[in-house]
Amino acid sequence: MTRAVRSIAGHVAGVLLLAWILAACTAGARHKTIAATFITANTTSAAYSAYQLAHQHDKEQDIVVAAPDKATGEADLAAYRKKRERVEGAIKALYNAIAAAVIVDDEPSVTSMLAAAMLLNQALADLGVKL
Repeated sequence: MTRAVRSIAGHVAGVLLLAWILAACTAGARHKTIAATFITANTTSAAYSAYQLAHQHDKEQDIVVAAPDKATGEADLAAYRKKRERVEGAIKALYNAIAAAVIVDDEPSVTSMLAAAMLLNQALADLGVKL
């Protein structure tokens, strides 16, 4: 991964920690938490998309070339693609959770939103993004 993507991903963890601290019962704290999570989601999604557009083909080719045989290469490539799909699904789920938190505007919806953000964080780590 590029330094920019690692840096962005590192900020995900920091913002999520801050968001947990801000997730108090007051509406103002909830709104700040939602805003911080939205900004983080946008930044993470944009960095991930840019990286994938620039490096996806090379990454997939490296996986296949590094494999000792065709079957292993195909299995490794399928595993990588599954991890990538998990990140993309986690990004969509996070945006849905942000929308729900904005509309419902209560503590449980903010908690669900932060849980979705943590799932994205884990999916990125599983893909190899160092946080």
